[in-house]
Amino acid sequence: VGESTTFTADASDADGEGLSYSWSVDGVASPETGATLTTSFATDGTHTVTVTTRDFAGVVSAAVSSVGVKAKPGGAAASAYA
Repeated sequence: VGESTTFTADASDADGEGLSYSWSVDGVASPETGATLTTSFATDGTHTVTVTTRDFAGVVSAAVSSVGVKAKPGGAAASAYA
């Protein structure tokens, strides 16, 4: 809880076109638009991180990950597990 976590998308386009990325965390859009998202979670529990890619032709693909977050006892930094 409160500790930064980084997610990285590894994607390519079959036609060799560039890709754009968009991210959301728990259904809320993130302003980050690259292949990497750095975020933190304010609460324990399972959170959803979604990355969506779009090529120049408009073809869209998405990947969804569920991430479990649990605060360590005594207020220590959280741990994230997928």
